[in-house]
Amino acid sequence: MNAVTELRTALEGFAPIDLEELNAHASLLSRVDRKYALHADQAGEILAELQGYSDRNDPVRVLEIAQTRAHTYASHYFDTPERDSFFTAAHRHRRRFKVRIRHYRDSNLAFVEVKTRGAWGRTVKERLPYPAELARLAYLNLPALVWVHEQLERASCEVDVSRLRPSLDGSFQRSTLLLPGAPTEVLTGSDAAREGICSRRGTQSPFPSRATIDTSLEWALPGHASREAKGSYRTPSLVIIETKSPSAPSILDRLLWARGIRPTRVSKYATALCVMRPELPQNRWHRTIVQHFPPPYPPLSPEGASNTTSLNLHGGVASPNEAPLLGQPTAIAS
Repeated sequence: MNAVTELRTALEGFAPIDLEELNAHASLLSRVDRKYALHADQAGEILAELQGYSDRNDPVRVLEIAQTRAHTYASHYFDTPERDSFFTAAHRHRRRFKVRIRHYRDSNLAFVEVKTRGAWGRTVKERLPYPAELARLAYLNLPALVWVHEQLERASCEVDVSRLRPSLDGSFQRSTLLLPGAPTEVLTGSDAAREGICSRRGTQSPFPSRATIDTSLEWALPGHASREAKGSYRTPSLVIIETKSPSAPSILDRLLWARGIRPTRVSKYATALCVMRPELPQNRWHRTIVQHFPPPYPPLSPEGASNTTSLNLHGGVASPNEAPLLGQPTAIAS
């Protein structure tokens, strides 16, 4: 049994929760995100500690849909030819943004998503239900582009959305946890040390939060969708844990910190794009790439060969090698 399989087996020890109840407790479209990059072995040990905490306090619960706890996600990222989305992240601009299509393959639901930075560095995510058949083609039609323009304008991000092009495709397996707020009784002394949290009140979030655990991460440049393609890259031992809380850190943050694992500069778009296109500046993510993105790297391909798209006659951004599509988006139940 490999480390990733053991990690997924560990998730079976948590009580299940359905999507509706999870969103009712912690939808958190405006939140503080903390990302951690670690090896699958480390992640398994952290989950074992979290299970022990759950057994002694309010339970940690894991999202379960159709008896499945690891769900397949596909992400199609869009950027301008000048890579404005990438460079605003690389240079830590306050008005940074990310535009993607997120396709939940197991349920065949899809959304267009815009992520921006709000006040005090909070992540703000807006999403629009989107037809899965268009998501599979990494295609943004005119109504979606208009909606993206409205979200970016509201966030004071000056972006010409007609110039957005497919930039990177990604896929991974995700498990989602609902984390309880601070326990009613504050732990002290050895108990606090064992739990990996500070004994003072107010240092752990009193509100429920959520965390995602991403495994089997894989990326491809547009036009190189298959695993065997020269423009693809995967790192099977990498696990990315992301905690999403209203403000204060969660119990999972505390357990990670107790092991010396601190938040990492990692982006499933920008960091992976540096690996795929080494001509891009890697300074901000250099340590993460060295530690968690081992070679071999895909060979450098001509910029235009795998990233050429056009604004088609029906007003959408078409994926490479795909014909323009007719029709308007229809709503998908969330």
